Amino acid sequence: MLTDKGGLESGAIVWDAVGWVQSSFGHASACVDGTSYSFGPGGMSSEPIGDYIARNSFRSGTGYDFDLSEDQKDALALCLPRISTEYNWLTYICVDLIRQRLAEFYVNLVGPIIAPSDLDQILRTRDASEHAHSQSIPAGRISLPWTVLK
Repeated sequence: MLTDKGGLESGAIVWDAVGWVQSSFGHASACVDGTSYSFGPGGMSSEPIGDYIARNSFRSGTGYDFDLSEDQKDALALCLPRISTEYNWLTYICVDLIRQRLAEFYVNLVGPIIAPSDLDQILRTRDASEHAHSQSIPAGRISLPWTVLK
Protein backbone atom coordinates (compact mmCIF):
# COMPACT_ATOMS: atom_id res chain seq x y z
CA MET A 1 0.00 0.00 0.00
CA LEU A 2 1.52 3.33 -1.05
CA THR A 3 1.07 6.22 1.35
CA ASP A 4 2.64 9.07 -0.59
CA LYS A 5 4.00 9.83 -4.04
CA GLY A 6 6.64 7.15 -4.55
CA GLY A 7 6.81 6.31 -0.86
CA LEU A 8 6.27 3.16 1.12
CA GLU A 9 4.15 2.40 4.13
CA SER A 10 6.74 0.00 5.52
CA GLY A 11 9.59 -1.62 3.69
CA ALA A 12 12.94 -1.06 2.07
CA ILE A 13 14.34 0.72 -0.97
CA VAL A 14 17.39 -0.74 -2.66
CA TRP A 15 19.19 2.05 -4.51
CA ASP A 16 21.23 1.34 -7.64
CA ALA A 17 24.98 1.80 -7.72
CA VAL A 18 26.15 5.05 -9.31
CA GLY A 19 29.20 7.25 -9.41
CA TRP A 20 32.56 6.79 -7.86
CA VAL A 21 33.31 5.30 -4.41
CA GLN A 22 30.57 6.53 -2.01
CA SER A 23 27.54 5.37 -4.02
CA SER A 24 29.33 2.93 -6.29
CA PHE A 25 28.01 -0.17 -4.51
CA GLY A 26 24.46 1.11 -4.11
CA HIS A 27 22.55 1.70 -0.91
CA ALA A 28 19.55 0.36 0.98
CA SER A 29 17.23 2.32 3.23
CA ALA A 30 14.18 1.41 5.29
CA CYS A 31 10.90 3.25 5.67
CA VAL A 32 8.06 3.06 8.13
CA ASP A 33 4.88 5.16 8.01
CA GLY A 34 6.31 7.93 5.85
CA THR A 35 9.72 8.18 7.54
CA SER A 36 12.92 7.06 5.85
CA TYR A 37 15.78 5.52 7.86
CA SER A 38 19.17 5.48 6.20
CA PHE A 39 22.28 3.97 7.78
CA GLY A 40 25.66 5.04 6.42
CA PRO A 41 29.14 6.24 7.38
CA GLY A 42 27.64 9.17 9.32
CA GLY A 43 25.35 6.89 11.33
CA MET A 44 21.56 6.71 11.12
CA SER A 45 19.54 9.52 9.60
CA SER A 46 15.78 9.83 9.44
CA GLU A 47 13.58 12.21 7.48
CA PRO A 48 10.26 12.27 5.63
CA ILE A 49 10.32 9.69 2.84
CA GLY A 50 9.43 12.23 0.14
CA ASP A 51 12.42 14.40 1.07
CA TYR A 52 14.72 11.39 1.14
CA ILE A 53 13.57 10.14 -2.27
CA ALA A 54 14.02 13.64 -3.72
CA ARG A 55 17.60 13.82 -2.36
CA ASN A 56 18.33 10.46 -3.96
CA SER A 57 16.97 11.33 -7.40
CA PHE A 58 20.52 11.01 -8.81
CA ARG A 59 20.02 7.23 -8.77
CA SER A 60 17.24 4.74 -9.38
CA GLY A 61 15.95 2.28 -6.84
CA THR A 62 13.37 -0.41 -6.20
CA GLY A 63 11.01 -0.15 -3.26
CA TYR A 64 9.66 -3.24 -1.51
CA ASP A 65 6.57 -2.78 0.63
CA PHE A 66 6.06 -5.33 3.40
CA ASP A 67 2.72 -6.31 4.90
CA LEU A 68 3.48 -5.53 8.55
CA SER A 69 0.96 -5.31 11.36
CA GLU A 70 0.61 -2.02 13.22
CA ASP A 71 2.51 -3.56 16.16
CA GLN A 72 5.34 -4.68 13.87
CA LYS A 73 5.55 -1.22 12.27
CA ASP A 74 5.61 0.49 15.66
CA ALA A 75 8.36 -1.82 16.91
CA LEU A 76 10.36 -1.38 13.72
CA ALA A 77 10.10 2.42 13.90
CA LEU A 78 11.32 2.33 17.51
CA CYS A 79 14.29 0.04 16.90
CA LEU A 80 15.58 1.35 13.53
CA PRO A 81 17.23 4.44 15.04
CA ARG A 82 18.88 2.36 17.78
CA ILE A 83 22.19 1.09 16.49
CA SER A 84 24.66 -0.83 18.61
CA THR A 85 27.21 -1.36 15.84
CA GLU A 86 29.12 1.37 14.04
CA TYR A 87 29.08 1.54 10.26
CA ASN A 88 32.08 -0.19 8.72
CA TRP A 89 32.19 -0.66 4.96
CA LEU A 90 33.80 -4.09 5.42
CA THR A 91 31.82 -5.54 8.32
CA TYR A 92 28.53 -3.66 8.93
CA ILE A 93 26.81 -1.61 6.23
CA CYS A 94 23.30 -0.43 5.34
CA VAL A 95 22.08 -3.89 4.28
CA ASP A 96 23.23 -5.52 7.53
CA LEU A 97 21.03 -3.25 9.62
CA ILE A 98 18.01 -3.80 7.36
CA ARG A 99 18.51 -7.57 7.36
CA GLN A 100 18.84 -7.61 11.15
CA ARG A 101 15.69 -5.53 11.70
CA LEU A 102 13.64 -7.54 9.17
CA ALA A 103 14.66 -10.75 10.93
CA GLU A 104 13.45 -9.31 14.24
CA PHE A 105 10.07 -8.10 13.00
CA TYR A 106 9.15 -9.64 9.66
CA VAL A 107 11.14 -12.39 7.99
CA ASN A 108 14.57 -13.95 8.13
CA LEU A 109 16.16 -13.40 4.71
CA VAL A 110 18.05 -16.50 3.62
CA GLY A 111 21.17 -16.16 1.52
CA PRO A 112 24.36 -14.13 1.54
CA ILE A 113 23.87 -10.36 1.61
CA ILE A 114 27.15 -8.54 1.09
CA ALA A 115 25.99 -5.57 -0.97
CA PRO A 116 22.70 -3.80 -1.69
CA SER A 117 22.38 -5.71 -4.98
CA ASP A 118 22.31 -8.97 -2.99
CA LEU A 119 19.47 -7.64 -0.82
CA ASP A 120 17.63 -6.62 -3.99
CA GLN A 121 17.91 -10.14 -5.45
CA ILE A 122 16.62 -11.76 -2.25
CA LEU A 123 13.74 -9.30 -1.83
CA ARG A 124 12.63 -9.97 -5.41
CA THR A 125 11.89 -13.56 -4.34
CA ARG A 126 9.83 -12.51 -1.29
CA ASP A 127 6.12 -11.78 -1.12
CA ALA A 128 6.46 -7.99 -1.15
CA SER A 129 4.93 -5.47 -3.51
CA GLU A 130 7.55 -3.79 -5.65
CA HIS A 131 7.74 -0.38 -7.31
CA ALA A 132 10.40 1.71 -9.01
CA HIS A 133 11.97 5.02 -8.06
CA SER A 134 13.44 6.46 -11.24
CA GLN A 135 16.58 8.53 -11.53
CA SER A 136 15.50 12.05 -12.42
CA ILE A 137 18.80 13.92 -12.40
CA PRO A 138 22.22 12.79 -13.65
CA ALA A 139 24.64 11.36 -11.10
CA GLY A 140 27.11 14.08 -12.10
CA ARG A 141 30.16 11.91 -11.58
CA ILE A 142 32.20 9.45 -13.57
CA SER A 143 30.83 6.00 -12.82
CA LEU A 144 32.77 2.87 -12.02
CA PRO A 145 32.29 0.08 -14.58
CA TRP A 146 30.04 -2.15 -12.39
CA THR A 147 27.63 0.74 -11.72
CA VAL A 148 26.46 0.77 -15.32
CA LEU A 149 26.08 -3.00 -15.76
CA LYS A 150 22.58 -4.41 -15.37
